[in-house]
Amino acid sequence: ALRGVDLEVGAGEVVGLLGPNGAGKSTLTKLLCGLVKADGGTATIGGAPAGSTRARSQVGYLAELFRFPGWATAEEVLATHQRLTHRPSPDPAAERRALLTEVGLAHAGATRVEAMSKGMQQRLGLAQAMIGAPKVLLLDEPTSALDPAGRHTVREVLARARDRGTAVLLNTH
Repeated sequence: ALRGVDLEVGAGEVVGLLGPNGAGKSTLTKLLCGLVKADGGTATIGGAPAGSTRARSQVGYLAELFRFPGWATAEEVLATHQRLTHRPSPDPAAERRALLTEVGLAHAGATRVEAMSKGMQQRLGLAQAMIGAPKVLLLDEPTSALDPAGRHTVREVLARARDRGTAVLLNTH
């Protein structure tokens, strides 16, 4: 599916991969995250081989199909992912509040995932991808399940990420 792909996304660029189901968009994203291995060619993130510890330390990832534990609150989900990223924050609680505010969920820190709409969960997923200010955001269908207002919020979030110098690669149909 990825034969002949040659792609570079620079700092402060937002690049969208458009195509039908089965075109290889998600496969490319998973390869860049190190979730699947290429059987040929090379892929790098910030000069490091895709999937290596150095490459993964620079990436924030939102999978197309993700699930957070229903019993966890938005704050707990983000706290768990803060620990998993190994990107230290001088004030983890302040970072969580700022991320929830950025994605339009400032009011939802104590809300359990099971009580959230799919759109709220999608925005929470975007917040977890941005933990630790990664240099690269890999977003697989970031507007899935979002209403027009939620899509607008995502576009604004991505514009701010671009303005901060984050490279963004997103997939959509």
